[in-house]
Amino acid sequence: MLVLVVGAMMGSFACCQVWRMRYKQKGKKALGKWSVCLACKNRLKWYDNIPIFSWLFLKGKCRKCGKPIGKMEILAEIGLMVIYGMLLVYFWPNLWQESGMNVWVLVRFVILLILMVVMWMLFLYDGRWGEMPTKLLYLVIILAIIYRGCAGMADYMSVFGAVIILAGTYFVLYFFSGEKLVGEGDYLLCLAIALVLGNWWLALIVLFLANLLGSVIMLPVAKKTRNHTIHFAPFLITAFLITFISQDFLAKLIGF
Repeated sequence: MLVLVVGAMMGSFACCQVWRMRYKQKGKKALGKWSVCLACKNRLKWYDNIPIFSWLFLKGKCRKCGKPIGKMEILAEIGLMVIYGMLLVYFWPNLWQESGMNVWVLVRFVILLILMVVMWMLFLYDGRWGEMPTKLLYLVIILAIIYRGCAGMADYMSVFGAVIILAGTYFVLYFFSGEKLVGEGDYLLCLAIALVLGNWWLALIVLFLANLLGSVIMLPVAKKTRNHTIHFAPFLITAFLITFISQDFLAKLIGF
């Protein structure tokens, strides 16, 4: 239960930071240290800032001005809460042993929770504005390196293969398309995903699944709108989560 609460709180934090970064990028007046209504800039009281519940109680509107708060806020909170819950379910069987808690599994779990906050910020930012802040991309790569160091690199070639398959493929698409197909941020995000997965066949699944999701979801939009650019970060992160959570099942299914 605690992990779910923390997930919702971190989702709220991620959304707030995304808006702060966007305002700074556009040269708008800073939002300050406290959560405010984006419409009237009124500082939110603590009881209006409780993840999920406050949004539902206020029916998605500011208590003072009545303007819509926005759906991204509650979706960010619910989304990361669900992600934290799924990661807990995945790590839980290995967290406890007969001798007690497995410290290294706990460390990997905590690092991945932190990494997911940054990935979630990239998800929200790219999904809404079609951009990925460079500082977030570098941070997620650093966290991925730390995670891979804690998880171990028993098969260096498999880790290298994952990097080539994911980051290499998207870099080639970025380089030869002149950013028309994918942006610079996509291959950097893929580098972080490849390092966390650490397996070339898992990287292949992410590559297939991300492009499948992107094609199925964005194809109707592309038909209606010419020259529509697909923002790949949400699909890459979704494919990564699905693959990571189900990797044990996939290993048995494929025979690796």
